[in-house]
Amino acid sequence: MFLGQNVKFSGYTPHGARSRVEMAIFNEFFSYSNRDPIMVFPFIVAKDGGSMARVEHLREAIQQLDYAGTNITHRGQSFFSLCTDFCQVNEPIRQFYNGLMMKGNLSGLDQPITPTFPMMEVLGKELDLSPNFFGVETNATDHTVKFLKVVAAQFRAGPPDDWDKYDVQDYERKLTAYFQHEMQSDLLYIYPFSLTYTSDEIVRTGLSIFPFLAVGFTIMSIFSVVTVFYSSMGMNQ
Repeated sequence: MFLGQNVKFSGYTPHGARSRVEMAIFNEFFSYSNRDPIMVFPFIVAKDGGSMARVEHLREAIQQLDYAGTNITHRGQSFFSLCTDFCQVNEPIRQFYNGLMMKGNLSGLDQPITPTFPMMEVLGKELDLSPNFFGVETNATDHTVKFLKVVAAQFRAGPPDDWDKYDVQDYERKLTAYFQHEMQSDLLYIYPFSLTYTSDEIVRTGLSIFPFLAVGFTIMSIFSVVTVFYSSMGMNQ
C-alpha cells in the first residue's frame, strides 16, 4: 500500500529553527498569510546555444510567458487573474525586447528606450535588468548587450483564499508541464523550477531506486542466513 506524499519544503526542519522564522517573515512581507505562495521560475535559453538578445528569440519568450500566464488555469483562474503585486515582474524582459526593436527601426535617431545592461533607460527612467538576465556580455563602449545566455522569468502570486496547498501544487505542476512537455518552439528551451517540481523529482528519484534497494536487501538477507547457517553447522549448534 502506498500513501499519498505529503511533502513540505520545510522538510525536517525543527520547530523554532531560524529558517522557519525567516520563512514566516518572508511570507508576511509578501502578504502570503503564512501560506505557501505560487512560485514558478522559468529559465529560458536558445536552442542553438546562442544569445537570447535576438529579436525573434525574445519575441518567442514573451509570447510563451504571456500564453502561460493567460491560458494555464486551475479552478478557472490564470496567473494574470491571481497576481496582485507581481503582475509586471517580467516587464524588464518586454521592455528590453522593445528596445531592441526600436534600435533596429530607429537607427541613428534618439531612442526612448536604451537597451543597456545592467540598467536600461525607458523614457528617462532606469530599469534594472540584473534579476532577469544572466550570462551577459556587454560592449565596452556603450554597455549594450553583446551576448545573453539565460533569461529568467517569474510567476509569483499569493493563492486565493479558497485555495489550499494542494491547489497551489496542482497549479505549479500545470505550469511546469506546459513548459516541459506541451510548449512547441523551434527557438527556445524553457526549464521551469518550483518547490513543487523539486519535491516531485526527489520523490520520483527515490521511488526509482526502490527496486535496487529491494534487490540489495534480498541479497543481504540470503547472505546472512547462509553464512549464519554454515557457521552454526561448523560449530555443531
